[in-house]
Order: sequence, then structure tokens, then C-alpha cells
Amino acid sequence: RRPGGRGSETTSALFWRWHGPILAAADVSTDRARLLGKVNRLLHPPPQARASSSTGTLYLYDAIGSDGMTGIGERDVVEALAQLRSAGHSDLEVRVSSPGGSVFAGLAIYRAISEWKGKKTCMVDSLAASAASFIMLACDKVLIAPQAMVMVHEAAGIAIGNAADMEATAALLRKANDSIVGIYSTRTQMEPDQARAYMAAATGFNDPEAVRGG
Repeated sequence: RRPGGRGSETTSALFWRWHGPILAAADVSTDRARLLGKVNRLLHPPPQARASSSTGTLYLYDAIGSDGMTGIGERDVVEALAQLRSAGHSDLEVRVSSPGGSVFAGLAIYRAISEWKGKKTCMVDSLAASAASFIMLACDKVLIAPQAMVMVHEAAGIAIGNAADMEATAALLRKANDSIVGIYSTRTQMEPDQARAYMAAATGFNDPEAVRGG
């Protein structure tokens, strides 16, 4: 989770990163086409996935945080949720397969999902790493598929400048960690110090470990 940017994974987690295809819409501006294409991907993934008439499904199948071409941005999710609501869905299913990304984009997406009025269920289909690991906790119920994984780590970033710049970046990263720890500990009833220890160690959890961890 990197404040204000993409590519936040620790070195040990870089191999999790991948980018899905961008779908284009023909008769709109380039920016609008990119947004509509990504919203389409969020709402309409592989045909084997189905939603009931009362439940709309949101697919977080990419990195968190958009660079305009790839990744899932806050605006993408808000637009997709609005479409689901307009379609008459009262409940929400969130499917996750994401290496994570921007901590601030993640916090905005977490907030948008948490404010959905209705039942919210998350299914971790393969990986909920980095920012995706706290986004999933916006749901009332979290399920994890067999062989799927969750990975948590501390916020990371890059700073250029003098000592004061470095110290300011370090202070920002500590505050970002505090925000993330607050979500983990509140949602799972885990002690904050335990959550910090897991993050400091860039801990990966398989499906039974994730369930035991709350």
C-alpha cells in the first residue's frame, strides 16, 4: 500500500502484480471511454460468475489505484456501485483477486463499499493483498476460496529530498499504518500490536490461516 501511488508492494510481493485488459467504449471521449470500460469490467467479468436478482456483484480483479490506463480507481468503484444501485440491487457481493496498490485509493474504496445500504459479502477468489486486504473488510461477511490467500504489509513509499522530506514521508507512512491497523483490529477484534506485527513481517495467510485470524 503506497500513499498516493501505485506499485506499493514489498519486494517479496512484487510477483503478485498483474494488470487486466482495458475495455474501450467507442462513441465517447478517451477519458470517458476508459472509465466506462473499467466499470464494465467491474460489473461484467467472466460468464461463469452470476449474481441473483437482488444481489449485484462488484469485481475487484486488478491493482488498486488507477493510472488512467490500468488499475481500479475510486471513481471506477463509485460509478460501478451507482450502476448496481440503479439496476435495483439491494445486496452487494464483492469478488476480490487483487495484488493491492494505493493505500489512499484503497481507503476511499473501503469507504464507498462500507456505505452500501444492504447486505455486503466479500469472496476472496485468489488473492487479497496489500490494500485489497482491508478493502475486503468493508463487507459484513468475508469468505475465502480454497487455496486463496490474504497478504498484509506496512505502507511503503518513495521520497526524494533532504532530511526533512524523508522525515515527513516517514511520518506520513506511520499515519497510514495507523489507519490500516485500525481497520484490521476493529473488524477482526485482533489486538493492534498483533496487527502491526503481521504487517511488519509482510505476512501471507492461506485460507485456513485467514479464517483463524478473523
